[in-house]
Amino acid sequence: MKSMLKKTFFVLLISISLNAIKPISDTAVTGGSIGCGVGSGVGTWAILSKCELRGLLSTAAALGGGFVGYKFLLQFTPQGRLKRAIKRINKAETNIIVGKEFASKDEMFSFIKRWYVASDWPLVNVKVALDQIRSDLIKAISLLRAAASEKRIDFDFCEVCEAVSFKAKVLLDHVLGVLEDITSHQDYSAQYDRYQRYLIAQQQREQLSNFHHSDQWQRERHHRQQMNERQHNQLDKERRHNELMSRLDK
Repeated sequence: MKSMLKKTFFVLLISISLNAIKPISDTAVTGGSIGCGVGSGVGTWAILSKCELRGLLSTAAALGGGFVGYKFLLQFTPQGRLKRAIKRINKAETNIIVGKEFASKDEMFSFIKRWYVASDWPLVNVKVALDQIRSDLIKAISLLRAAASEKRIDFDFCEVCEAVSFKAKVLLDHVLGVLEDITSHQDYSAQYDRYQRYLIAQQQREQLSNFHHSDQWQRERHHRQQMNERQHNQLDKERRHNELMSRLDK
């Protein structure tokens, strides 16, 4: 049973490693999902040795484990990577700054101030969001490159990957341009300094709060110890009193 579980986890570790190298094939997905299902079923069968529903629960565990393994491994196939890349690109397009067209930089900065009207550092807010989008788009392009490399003999699939990759690169260029405009704005440095001071102050408040909570825990622990000692002393006092009264009765 332990050997089977180890093999199951080994399959998952291999799939993670393959994710860093290249997409995996449909055959590997099938084999991996079967391995997960068998491992889950065998493990459940061994654990529930005294359960009347052992067979039913083991079958359910096998099916569930196989399904989870299939869904997990599927994302590392060429089709899975294409899907993940498209999801990242669609998410980037939903950003209000990336998806909106501005007639000029002044219009964009005016919109940012209105959108983040409650913030003391609106430009920093935008930069933080765009930095994440930049990372997502770079990852999407990497996923598409890996997927197309694995399916190079499938012309139609490679053509789709190329079209989606072109879209991602256009978006990435746009995001990089906006980031450059943000960081070169005359107000960015001052807003960034305020933002850094806020982060430092917030960290100090959290450390102080943790210290107070720790100190309060120590006080409560000391109080409980004192209460336990009092109860013990009281019980000991009553015991000695009872022993004394017992001797006097004799």
